[in-house]
Amino acid sequence: MTIYNYNLGIPATNNDPSQDQPNMRINNDSIYNLVGVDHINFGNANNGKHKQVQLQTGNIPPGLINGFETLYAKVAAGNGELFFTRGLSGTEIQMTGPGAPSIIANGSTFLPGGLILQWGTYVAVATTATSKNFNSVFPNNCFGVWANMQKLTSQTSVDTVYCYGFTPAAFTYFSTSSGVRTVNWIAIGN
Repeated sequence: MTIYNYNLGIPATNNDPSQDQPNMRINNDSIYNLVGVDHINFGNANNGKHKQVQLQTGNIPPGLINGFETLYAKVAAGNGELFFTRGLSGTEIQMTGPGAPSIIANGSTFLPGGLILQWGTYVAVATTATSKNFNSVFPNNCFGVWANMQKLTSQTSVDTVYCYGFTPAAFTYFSTSSGVRTVNWIAIGN
């Protein structure tokens, strides 16, 4: 951890400026270096804007220099995204993206760590294996899809829907219903 020295009370009234100059230099250099820790420093395009935000954690063991939680933005998959790095372990966690949340009936959102959650409804055709496209393609993987069939008020039998064949773009479902039924689904991937 860097320590930035600063001399309070410099320049002092009635002091000879030549005597205060070395201490003023230390103060100016410390300010420059301190600003450059979390900000784009002086003399650069966008100077003064944050590069990151470091948050000190409590109860840091003596002598530990990597004890800062850091929040910052960087480009991931072509978009500016927010990341968090744990100071003690150095683990990087993606907090936003990819993309923007779509909070609608057939929508999606992101979860910390780069996970994506998608959901929606579709009409299942009786006893037919059918492919269903996701609202948007998962950039890497689909880890699972879960579905439930909406019960009709007059229904006396238990019908199920099975989901399988997950790809980043689609999944396959099979309905045991004896008719056309609405199915709700949810999928998680990255």
